[in-house]
Amino acid sequence: MAENKSSSELPDKKTLDMNKEWVQELEAIFYSYRNYDVSKIRVQQFLDRSSNFLIYDFYTSNLSLDATQYFQAGITQKDVGLSKDYILLMRKLYSMLTEPSKQFFQEEFVKEWQFHEIDYTPYFETLVPRFREKVASLLDEISKNPKEVDDDFQEELRWHLLYSPATTLMEMFTQCLKNFDIAGICIEVCQKVPQLFFDRRLKMYHTEYETDRVESLMALVFRRLILNKRWVDTSNEEWRNLEQLARVICSGKEPALMSAWALLDVVLCELYTENRIPMISVEVLSEIAAKIVENFDNLEYATSARSKPADKVLLTPSIICFLLNTIDDANVSNTVIENCKMILKAIGQSMKQPFDDEAKSYLTSEVLRKFPWPVEFACSTWFKSLEVEKRRIPSAIYKAVNGAIEETFDERSGIFGQSDNKGDAERCSSPSSQSSVKTAISIGDKSGTAVDNLKMNELNLSPMSAETVEDEKSCKSALVAEIFEEIPLETDQNISVFEDPLEVLTEYLDYIITMGVFDVSCANELMCHSSVTFESTEQLEKVMKKAFEENFEIAKAGPQRIREICAKILEVFAPSSSESDHDRIASSLIEVIPTEKYEDTGPRCTQDLKKSEIIQPLVIIPDKTSMERWPPTEYRYKPNEINGSRNSARHEREVRKQVALTKSLEMAQLHRNLWAESERNMDHWTRPASPGNRPFFGGSRMNSSTSRAHGSSTNGFR
Repeated sequence: MAENKSSSELPDKKTLDMNKEWVQELEAIFYSYRNYDVSKIRVQQFLDRSSNFLIYDFYTSNLSLDATQYFQAGITQKDVGLSKDYILLMRKLYSMLTEPSKQFFQEEFVKEWQFHEIDYTPYFETLVPRFREKVASLLDEISKNPKEVDDDFQEELRWHLLYSPATTLMEMFTQCLKNFDIAGICIEVCQKVPQLFFDRRLKMYHTEYETDRVESLMALVFRRLILNKRWVDTSNEEWRNLEQLARVICSGKEPALMSAWALLDVVLCELYTENRIPMISVEVLSEIAAKIVENFDNLEYATSARSKPADKVLLTPSIICFLLNTIDDANVSNTVIENCKMILKAIGQSMKQPFDDEAKSYLTSEVLRKFPWPVEFACSTWFKSLEVEKRRIPSAIYKAVNGAIEETFDERSGIFGQSDNKGDAERCSSPSSQSSVKTAISIGDKSGTAVDNLKMNELNLSPMSAETVEDEKSCKSALVAEIFEEIPLETDQNISVFEDPLEVLTEYLDYIITMGVFDVSCANELMCHSSVTFESTEQLEKVMKKAFEENFEIAKAGPQRIREICAKILEVFAPSSSESDHDRIASSLIEVIPTEKYEDTGPRCTQDLKKSEIIQPLVIIPDKTSMERWPPTEYRYKPNEINGSRNSARHEREVRKQVALTKSLEMAQLHRNLWAESERNMDHWTRPASPGNRPFFGGSRMNSSTSRAHGSSTNGFR
């Protein structure tokens, strides 16, 4: 066949005559289908005729309109064979169109297909023998050499995609997961049928596991692909190819076949639906969502818990709740937890508008308080939209940040200094004893530490005065009270009181490590605010080792996270040590800490799947205490002047109501009296039936008043 390009230029006379003859013949056949009077022999002869030319664009518009407008008649013939021949006629016409004419044909065909409320594509497939086998055969041929694919294979696949979009696209993507090398060809074929993509909503058939809402073809197929892969045993490689396919779909040529928002909506809804088997599927979906939220900043976030599902709007309160529940699920892998944290952090940093009062109160008081303190602290830090005035931290960290540990350690150092024993004094004056004491001493500002004072003495400089230190301590305490809040002891039972300074430091680092396991940046912030200092790296290493060994959360972190936490602790508390010391300490800690390696030993597939759900608004039920407090106390007892004004207004309303009622009754009585008077006057202007052949007035003469009363004159009856 000739090259498929525009034939807007007038062809030669011979080709034009062939065009006219061919078009007239096909138009006549289409008309016969419309009238349900088809000659099977004529159709077969037309199909068998070789036509190796392109139709002139001038003829194609009317011909394409006829093919699509008579499509319903064509596929509903009494003889099913004639209906199958109609599909072959359309296929032959489509193959002889130029590219602009094909685009016009595709648009009209999609309009005809979408005109009906029901998706009839499953019936369309029955009119093409072995439809799925043909699509699979085409994909197998393409897979043999993806870099050199014949145009005829692409055009054949393009026609099947137009004819039955959902089935064909499912077969294409399923083959892409097995052999990702053909993804480029599949995307190229999809781009040739833009009428089916670019987030265009289409009415399509849904299974009992899918949502019933009208959505784009790509969203439906992607959700169906996830469902099918969960239904059967799927390799990890195919799940990873699904992630790559999602990236190619959304970041291909502009515009992308599927917007990032549409893909994110599908992925979050699948995470919202409690289908957790296999775990690799949850890992892949959460990773896709994390990458989209991190890389796209044009998303819109709902700020109310009552916001309804809408286009391009993420129901942020609902998303926060189900992601936190996923993090708290003991059956999910560390990869899922990390991805969920990345999603939460990215959403919190992207939100520009604050939550409304109801959402803020519910999330901070009801939701976050149910989770461990690192989760609450991190979410309060990430989500500026929550407008948390004071972030809650354990007592051990609060005292370290607030400088309360310093007073205790100063008292201990004073006790050592007041010892009367000569041996004790010598021991305290020795470098080793001074080191052991000074490691437990913390100053309000790191510039005023004992180490800095020693350096000042070496440089013949005087240390900071006591008044300056006290002023800085008071300022820092005020600042800490503004941004942090101590968790009460009754709600944090793990907080214990230690008397040994090393035990106190170990407890402090234990909390820092717990925070670092959840989020390193939040732990770094707490350490930077802390007034705790260490003089020697050896002492810090000893405390770190003990804290790491006693921490229960560190086993969940991998070697990379442990190394990050160690680096941050050493960077803050031992800034003078070298990087080699940091690496040595981190390596020694990684060797002694038993880390848990998650092994996905769960089932690879399941038939117990739940129907895909759409993220719904939160249902906030007011607690009983708040309902008992309604109305507020200030409105229960009203001042006397307010009661007086309200009583006078109520009396005035009653008076006006009585006056209006009296007037209404008077008007009603007046109308009744007028009607009764009209009843009495009816005899004067009505007349009885006249007897036959007798004058009505019996020949008597009427006076003028009576005649006027009857609406006639005496001259009319003479």
